[in-house]
Amino acid sequence: MFLALDIIPIVTTVAILAALFINKLLTPPPELRHLPRISVLSLLWSYLIGEVEDARIKRLIVPIANKTDEGVVLVYAFGRWIVHVIDHKVFINSMFETQLIGTRSRKKYQRTL
Repeated sequence: MFLALDIIPIVTTVAILAALFINKLLTPPPELRHLPRISVLSLLWSYLIGEVEDARIKRLIVPIANKTDEGVVLVYAFGRWIVHVIDHKVFINSMFETQLIGTRSRKKYQRTL
């Protein structure tokens, strides 16, 4: 009887720690939380049924990108959060902000936008 009562707090503690770990693992970093994201359960289901990447993008990512007009979608894959850039204008603007495109090229790209 005493053994069963001693195990309950240990099991409860392990369950709480596991829940906190899973929550931390599946919650995007604060810098990315404002972006629209694909639910992890729908991604897991897509992986389990063996859906190819093209079909997954058409079924999950593109509809959310079109619905939100953000141009980017956040996807959890391989243990990390990946930003899928759907709109090329968002990519070019982010390159301007981070100084990855030189000033000569910047003028050329700004004319095309």
